[in-house]
Amino acid sequence: MGAPRILGVMVVREPWRHGVESQISQNKADFDATPVSAASPPLPPGPQGSEQPQPPATLPGRGASPGPSPRAATGGAASVLSALRPAQPGLRKRHLPAAPCPPPAGAEPVVRGGPGRALPLPLPPGPAAAAARAMAPLPPPLLLLLLVPALPALPAASAGPAPPRSIGLKQRREVPGKSAIFSGEHFVLEETDWYLLNLFRLWWHYGISFLRLQMWVEEVMEKFMRIYKYQAHGYAFSSLEELLRSLGGDAFINMTQRSVAESLLEVGVTQRFVDDVIAAVLRSSYGQSVLVPAFAGAMSLAGAQGSMWAVEGGNKLVCSGLLKLTKANVIPARVTGISLHSSEGRALYQVHYEGSKGQGSSFYDMVVVTTPLHTSRSNFTFENFEPPIANFPRAFQPSVTSVVHGYLNSSYFGFPDPKLFPFASILTTDTPDLFFNAMDNICPVNISVAFRRKQPQEAAVWRVLSQQPLDKQQLKTLFRSYYSVQVTEWQSYPRYDSTKSLPPIVLHDNLFYLSGVEWVASSMEMIAVAAKNVALLAYNRWYQDLEKIDQKDLMHKVKTEL
Repeated sequence: MGAPRILGVMVVREPWRHGVESQISQNKADFDATPVSAASPPLPPGPQGSEQPQPPATLPGRGASPGPSPRAATGGAASVLSALRPAQPGLRKRHLPAAPCPPPAGAEPVVRGGPGRALPLPLPPGPAAAAARAMAPLPPPLLLLLLVPALPALPAASAGPAPPRSIGLKQRREVPGKSAIFSGEHFVLEETDWYLLNLFRLWWHYGISFLRLQMWVEEVMEKFMRIYKYQAHGYAFSSLEELLRSLGGDAFINMTQRSVAESLLEVGVTQRFVDDVIAAVLRSSYGQSVLVPAFAGAMSLAGAQGSMWAVEGGNKLVCSGLLKLTKANVIPARVTGISLHSSEGRALYQVHYEGSKGQGSSFYDMVVVTTPLHTSRSNFTFENFEPPIANFPRAFQPSVTSVVHGYLNSSYFGFPDPKLFPFASILTTDTPDLFFNAMDNICPVNISVAFRRKQPQEAAVWRVLSQQPLDKQQLKTLFRSYYSVQVTEWQSYPRYDSTKSLPPIVLHDNLFYLSGVEWVASSMEMIAVAAKNVALLAYNRWYQDLEKIDQKDLMHKVKTEL
């Protein structure tokens, strides 16, 4: 069979979180802030209507607390859980979904690769690079990559192996910082410098729930890791249900239809642990409650337990580095529609787009769509398809990211003396009166050896995640004074409580859909796995290697092949 012309409609759906926000941090956090003390003069008002610092209101019941920890910690949800147990190098945990962040502005580029060029998908190391390699055996194709306004976000810290050196990336140095969970009145869980003390506190408050959680997550992850063996042998799946069934049977499919709270309670985790810890992690990652499906919850919790890494210079360099590796031409344009035609009895897809040079179109044998096909997200149409291809009736979770440069109001968290405030990341429980999901002190994307976090009494750059924009009074609650606030509202992740059934992978003969996997779980690793699956599926279907598609009892087959 001749060489196919392949179109990859790739999406940039959740922006490059670490690259965007940490660049703001780098620009703003390198100034010399004057420490606030009793003798300090009043602060100058900020450019965005900043408030003058007010005398801290003392909250009862809060004594002195140790200062910032000298021990390196990863921060955020990962820090809260990873500090509770020692690292286990043999267990791969790389499933932390990115917290919401502002999407990048600009045009949506169309990327066309020349003959003989296999275009790797702009995804993180490991599965992403493998997805590109899976395309390599194809005869010289014509590839086109469309970046529509939505690509899965790179986590501020992604778990797993070090970034690939083949594209010149280095691991960013970790910065010490502790985390805690806030209920709106007090901290229900605080990370300390001592591992045994952390364990004792967990046992005292929650019994052995943390051990039951760990066992449950590791059981799910152990089965999930089978996908890498399957894909290494060239196996692919034509539906998300078949993919999940091959990994964990019907139990995995059921995990997409029942809540993570229900699943954890079933294995003996206490309701209090779910309300305090599990809810805080999910609010930080997905911005949602413990009603998210169990599979998505397991992915989020797995990422919150493992060692983390981030790319020096910003995680967005993973995307740009892989794109540069393809040596593809980048054409700024926006796809407006895909129409179906036929040639010699085979489907042919015409892709219409418009850019600075006007409108244009090209024909392709294969098309991969990764922009979310939902009414609020999709901005192009399908023509001449029978039955028609319509948007899927599902909603996305709105998120607001506020990057604030200012002085934290530690009194609100029960620390009248800001010098004693020890936390760099604050997660929250699902309390009605709480107006934010999480907040953390962010660092520059490039960290020198001499870099240190700002002291609690100094002005720093904080990222606040919420479901609604923060009003002036709420900003005043969190900050004694601030110089600037940058706010971005966007739709970050699927609203999982609306999940009824899973979207298809195959929309037409050689028209594939990638972003449906987000309704199973939304993370960079899930997108990378789905990308390689689509690459293998397209290859196997084109060359009629049907024995590599939707095979049963794959574990036995893989062992036999070995």
